[in-house]
Amino acid sequence: DVPVLENPALPIGAYPRRAPACDGMVLPKQQSFADWNQSLPVGSASSRRTLQFQMQYPACTVHPIRGNVLTRLEKLDRGEYGALILAEAGLQRLGLEHRITRRFSPAEIVPAAGQGILAVQGRAGEYTDLLQRLNDPQAAFCAKIERAVSKGAYADLQGEHVTLYGFYAEDGVGIKSTLTGSVTQAESLANTFAEQLKQQVQAKKEAML
Repeated sequence: DVPVLENPALPIGAYPRRAPACDGMVLPKQQSFADWNQSLPVGSASSRRTLQFQMQYPACTVHPIRGNVLTRLEKLDRGEYGALILAEAGLQRLGLEHRITRRFSPAEIVPAAGQGILAVQGRAGEYTDLLQRLNDPQAAFCAKIERAVSKGAYADLQGEHVTLYGFYAEDGVGIKSTLTGSVTQAESLANTFAEQLKQQVQAKKEAML
């Protein structure tokens, strides 16, 4: 949740180690996945999550849900929703990761770009040594590459190669895809991947006319 264009007077000086990046399904208290009541709506505040979730469960109804995490959980436990789709990192930071019933892999629901990553921002030229100690190079790499792809993106680093998971949508039409390449060419890979996703969505929209 930071601007795409960085303010040179207030740069991002560090990206600490990443928390879990993926999304999870939360059910009412004491319920297992086998107990999931699919007749009740699923709560999601993200169109990215909604579109991808419905690709897997097209029979389910997804309704918007507002409020902070605790408010949403209260609505769930009162029976207003059958399930919620939330970021695992947010639940973990609140000590509520035990509420997650099912974790979605990046291939199932591509996370938001930079999901689970914190950005440390400060005045230019200050606290340089401290910021270097806080910075995690892998988190920094993933944050920059994912934001170059689209709002929905996840970078999986494996040695000298990176696999990009991407999701792009327009007017309710979404496309998921993956692309693997060399870490040394990650920036051009991200730009190419972003353009491919946009073209695929346009082609899908035209095919639906």
